[in-house]
Amino acid sequence: MSLDLSDRDTLTFGDVNAPHEVTVITNMACPFCRKWYENNFDKLKSEVQSGNLLAHFKFLDKDKEDLQDGNLAHEYIDYSNPNQAIEFVKAAFDIQPEWHRLPKPDAEAFLNDHFDIQKVNDIDFLASVKANIEAFGVPSVPTIVYDGDAHSDSNFTLPD
Repeated sequence: MSLDLSDRDTLTFGDVNAPHEVTVITNMACPFCRKWYENNFDKLKSEVQSGNLLAHFKFLDKDKEDLQDGNLAHEYIDYSNPNQAIEFVKAAFDIQPEWHRLPKPDAEAFLNDHFDIQKVNDIDFLASVKANIEAFGVPSVPTIVYDGDAHSDSNFTLPD
């Protein structure tokens, strides 16, 4: 099975003819995902802007208790507005320690208070995204697929 990279459930940035391609599979409450973003986001953005990289972002709901707030945050990702959505993702990762591990009602209140966003994705939609990613064989988050090679390691950095 192939990973669905349609705009319906993927944030995509860059030139489809770029020489390199990366798919970032993440959960917004995962501290290892946050570490990967901290170490790679600026380079990724620069490579996309220079035309060297096509980037896809997929958000995986996980059953693990510690990642439930990430599942909640995924409800707010507006795939119809990718630039606004990636800004939300980046900002939420930047302040992840403030909202991660809050009880769901508190995490929801925090997200609503700190970001000018609305829930746009329901549980059925997120379950279909999860099913596609899991059928693709993603073992954990973060998983970074760079030029076809999967890396399930928050220490993986984008090549120069």
